[in-house]
Amino acid sequence: MEKNIINLHEGLVSDTMPETIADLNDGKGGFIYNYGTESFTEEVTVDPAEEEEEPHTATVTKYRHNSLVMTAPKTQNHIIETLLTHKYPTDVEQKLVNDYNAANEELLPASAKEGYLAFLADRMAIKAMVERDCAEYGIPNTL
Repeated sequence: MEKNIINLHEGLVSDTMPETIADLNDGKGGFIYNYGTESFTEEVTVDPAEEEEEPHTATVTKYRHNSLVMTAPKTQNHIIETLLTHKYPTDVEQKLVNDYNAANEELLPASAKEGYLAFLADRMAIKAMVERDCAEYGIPNTL
C-alpha cells in the first residue's frame, strides 16, 4: 500500500478551533484532516498594554487535536483506511484476529478475544467520526 500519510501530529494545541478538513493547495490534492478536537481552558499571564497597569491572569480557551496531513484522493474511505492503518498496522490487526480465532477454538483463554473486540469498536468509532466529518464537508465515500 502506498504511504498516504505525509505527516501525523497528535495532541497539537491551538489558540483557535482548527478547521476539520482543509486543502493544502499544493497542486497535488493534499489536505489536512484535524480530528479528536477537544477544548480546554488555561490560565495565562497577560502583560498590560499600559505601563501603569499590573500583569494579571486570564482564562483562555484552547483546542487540543490530532492533525493528519494526507495525499489525494480526498474521500471517506481513504481517510478511514489511513487512520486505521496508522493505528493498527497489518501485523497488529492480524495478531488480534489470530488471538480471537484461537480463543474461539479454546486454544487461548476467552479473554484473548477482548483485543479484537476493542479493535472492532474502535474501527466503528473511527468510521462514524470520519463519515460525520466528511458529510459536513461534502466529501464523497469514493471517487
